[in-house]
Amino acid sequence: MKIIKTSLHAKILIIIFGIFISINIIYFLVNQFILYPRFVQLERQEAMNNLVRCKNAIDQELSNLEVICYDWSSWSDTYAYVQQPDKTYEDSNLVDETFTSFQIQLIFILNNRNKVVWGKIFNPDFESEIELKGFAKNHFQENHPLLQFDHTDDLKEMSKTGIWVSKNGPLFIVSNPILKSNSEGPVNGTLIMGKFLTKTVVERIKSQVGSGFKIISPDESGRFHSIEAKISNNDGVYIETGEKTLKVYSAYWDIKSKIAFIIEAPFPREISKNGIATLNFSSTVMIITTLIILLILHFLLRKSIIKPIAVLKDFTSEIKLNKDYYQRVSIESLDEIGTLAYEMNDMVGTIADQTTLLTKTNLKLKKSLDEIKTLKGIIPICAKCKKIRDDEGYWNILESFIEEYSEASFSHSICPECAQELYGGNKWFSDLKKIDAKKD
Repeated sequence: MKIIKTSLHAKILIIIFGIFISINIIYFLVNQFILYPRFVQLERQEAMNNLVRCKNAIDQELSNLEVICYDWSSWSDTYAYVQQPDKTYEDSNLVDETFTSFQIQLIFILNNRNKVVWGKIFNPDFESEIELKGFAKNHFQENHPLLQFDHTDDLKEMSKTGIWVSKNGPLFIVSNPILKSNSEGPVNGTLIMGKFLTKTVVERIKSQVGSGFKIISPDESGRFHSIEAKISNNDGVYIETGEKTLKVYSAYWDIKSKIAFIIEAPFPREISKNGIATLNFSSTVMIITTLIILLILHFLLRKSIIKPIAVLKDFTSEIKLNKDYYQRVSIESLDEIGTLAYEMNDMVGTIADQTTLLTKTNLKLKKSLDEIKTLKGIIPICAKCKKIRDDEGYWNILESFIEEYSEASFSHSICPECAQELYGGNKWFSDLKKIDAKKD
């Protein structure tokens, strides 16, 4: 396995670069999968709130029509008119100015037998009278949707409201039983009022809401049916996401429980746009801040760790090269590197002392070896008395010479041959030999 040599400085730079990349990857993932989806969710919620405001404004138009219809239906003059129609009531109330002032296009008054006592329908622009399917001139069928009131003991609560789909566009429609002014019965017929959802009404609602919306009618068959299917598959609301706009679609149901029209409420994608700008700005700030912090960290590491270690490295290299054990490294620090420098100086001092001692020992050993070599050379010795001549020309006794030039010393004794030669004629010597023989 090949080991790649990398300096400590390079390793620290790699680590710092890895930290920088890791922090920014984590921040990117947080932005991408946590923060940005929150902006999108908020934007969709605001788009839904915008749709609700538009629908509430449309519902308010229907509520206003309910108030007008209720005032007219719970009025004794209307009650009396149904019993006995007269020109005075018609001239006072059922004139064209009534339609234009209340901005309603349809009024029908029926008696208890569903016979039309009075009825008129204007086109959406009040330019002429028109006829609409479902609104007969003379008589309404018993099962007519506008006559199917919910059964309740409170006559004031009897009402039928909704949307009627016509060839002239969606029509807000309200029908109430005709009662006396104190809302008491018996019921004396039915009052029906209607109001077209015209472009003028839509523009007025837009100005009230402060947001644009569009009505998609069944006349736009291709688009209407396409969106209708998507609404049905998304619990009544469908959001179409565009690059610059969110379009929220919701259906309005007619009085026959069919979709009368679809409201399209566009909402500009400013929240996500501003969110992206904010995240981009914060990412830039994050990158710059992280870079500055890591540069400061690199500077501090370089000053407190890398530089002192480089000094120690140069110090050891110089000692190895020059064998100068008397120089010292100067690092004034109370941290681990300072302690290391102090211990290294102490170690070098110990090495210097040991080197001095070793040098002296080697010199002494060399001298001793030299002396031992002298004894191994040719030594002049007297053939008669066995004295040895030294380098200075003096003759020394053999024992004295060897003790001088070696670590040997002598103790004197006598060998058996010499003892026999010296003492063989003495009786005590013969007796002593016999005793030794017996011991052996």
